[in-house]
Amino acid sequence: MSLVVRQLFPNGRSLPIEYTTVRLGGGDGLLAIGRSLQCVSELQTRLIEAQQTMERDYWKLREVETRYRLLFRSSTDAILLLRADSLSVIELNPAAIAALSVGAHRARPIVGRELLPLFEAEDRDALRAMLSLVAEHGHAPGVLVHVGEAHLAWLAQASLLSSESGATYLVRLTPDPSDAEMSGLQGLPSTQDLLRRMPDGFVMIDHGGLILRVNQGCLDLMQMPSERSVLHETLGRWLDHPGADLAALLAKLQRLGSVRLFPTTLHGELGAETDVEISAVGDTDADPEYISLIIRDVGRRLLQGAQPIKLTEGPLPAVERQGKHSLRHLVDQTVSLVERHYIEEALQRTGGNRTAAAEQGERV
Repeated sequence: MSLVVRQLFPNGRSLPIEYTTVRLGGGDGLLAIGRSLQCVSELQTRLIEAQQTMERDYWKLREVETRYRLLFRSSTDAILLLRADSLSVIELNPAAIAALSVGAHRARPIVGRELLPLFEAEDRDALRAMLSLVAEHGHAPGVLVHVGEAHLAWLAQASLLSSESGATYLVRLTPDPSDAEMSGLQGLPSTQDLLRRMPDGFVMIDHGGLILRVNQGCLDLMQMPSERSVLHETLGRWLDHPGADLAALLAKLQRLGSVRLFPTTLHGELGAETDVEISAVGDTDADPEYISLIIRDVGRRLLQGAQPIKLTEGPLPAVERQGKHSLRHLVDQTVSLVERHYIEEALQRTGGNRTAAAEQGERV
């Protein structure tokens, strides 16, 4: 029989002790053997501290991974991660997708495919040799590779990363300044800078609707202070108009390959509602991984271009039938005419979308 007690000693110290009793032969009584549990208590305390340390390390690792993802996706350099054994693409950032998704490769996904066939045949041996040198010595000079039907030149550089799952190559592609076609564009401003300064809203999202890039024009419509405050948030947070929300936009893009002048309402963070038209296109025609959208405020244009109710083209029911029917009947006839006009106007604005038209009618 075992019993745990907390025994108080004459010096005032208290210790948890587990006593085990053994009956003595001949009925002479019991023998109690005590064992201090202080070491067990200390081990439990150290185990709890170790668990808390592991949890803190886990969240630090998550924070580092989040920063890596943000830098990886927002980098203007084309970056790819390859398996060292098969040279198949594990992951690539949007800049790499834009660089490699040209010509015959545009219609097919890149992740999971071998890297070398994406480049010109005469460049593959040099690229393979560079990767072999990196595997042996840890570094190697960059090589020039050409992509697509336009034979654009890129400088490929690689480094080797080690992990538990196996070795991985990190390949970085930068435009070759000596390339004649690329050097002719060196004096021009970058497309990214122009999109950032554009007054209309521009936003890039992934296939799930998470925001990856956004310009100031779009932030103004969203009523958000900075790009960082909206990164990795779903665009549907601001684009949730019934019948013309983000899901409807993505479904139309999936069906048609591109969307032009999609009418909807964008809800600002501070309560403003803006009538907008959205044009969208993906990085591929089928199952796009990344989608760019242009959002234009058309509220003023709709207000200026709104046509008055054309009640003067013919006699109103109240005028034509005055003296023949009761006043209540004439009012009902006039109200029906006005309602019919607003229904037709709402259907015209929403492109025949009855759900969105009904929502506009409720707001009116």
